[in-house]
Amino acid sequence: KLKNKTLEIEPGKIFSAKSGQVVSFGEMIKEMKDSRFIYVGETHDCLPMHDIQFKIAEALYQQNHKLAIGLEMFDVEWQTPLNKWSLGLLYQEEFLDDSQWYVNWNFNFKYYEKIFTLAKENKVPMYALNAPRKIIRKIRILGWDSLTDEEKKYVPKPDLSNKDHI
Repeated sequence: KLKNKTLEIEPGKIFSAKSGQVVSFGEMIKEMKDSRFIYVGETHDCLPMHDIQFKIAEALYQQNHKLAIGLEMFDVEWQTPLNKWSLGLLYQEEFLDDSQWYVNWNFNFKYYEKIFTLAKENKVPMYALNAPRKIIRKIRILGWDSLTDEEKKYVPKPDLSNKDHI
């Protein structure tokens, strides 16, 4: 409905993806109720944006305890530390070491701490969403067709017929 339309937005206001109108935080969360996936972006080093991410995750969890959190900063090879964290098996320092947080991400954990605490305290599963870096590097240098069948399981063939994918 709103594709290819420009909205005049203002700081501090929430606009409905359905109507394009200003809505309250509660109305936004209600609109998200039936969504299977919700993407919440951020500027990585902006604490107010991370606070909003946390508030959204917390509100969604209160609405439906079947919440799961996806993390683009981790590739799938780092799923085990995320599982241990969500199950409450690691202290923060252990998680930071086991996940090699500052090698894999290199942004201050404090930006994400509230979200991780929500997940740990409520046993909300957290999932690594990214493909392994070595595969991304191989695609960049040699192209998708150079991947082995095993590597192709991590990255679907891009649809370059769609101009929005180029």
